[in-house]
Amino acid sequence: MRRIRRPDHAPAFMQSDIVRVARSQLLKYLRRPTTERSQRRGPINEDIFYDPGLTEKLGEIFTRKCAYCETPISSLVARHFRPLRFVRPSPPANGDDTYTWLAYEWHNLLLACDYCEKAKENYFPV
Repeated sequence: MRRIRRPDHAPAFMQSDIVRVARSQLLKYLRRPTTERSQRRGPINEDIFYDPGLTEKLGEIFTRKCAYCETPISSLVARHFRPLRFVRPSPPANGDDTYTWLAYEWHNLLLACDYCEKAKENYFPV
């Protein structure tokens, strides 16, 4: 994995109303009891990770290359360093939403090629 020096401040898009509402809905979901959450999926707005306001900034920071293998990337999609659900190798004690709260966090977003994203899957040693 490459070391990237990204600005501490997130791009303006991450402060937009769309992201603010999505983050609010996600936090509301995460405040529910574990038994309730186990019957539903967290409300993650996938469209945000395809938005040019975010992907262009990530493309600029990662020089349009995969964060893992440095292969040039043509179609930009924001990916997550820490998986949002179903973390492996061991099931989490608190349900399947281990890192869901990081869905819209600037420092958890990166660019990855399809091959590396598939190889990474949900592996993240806890």
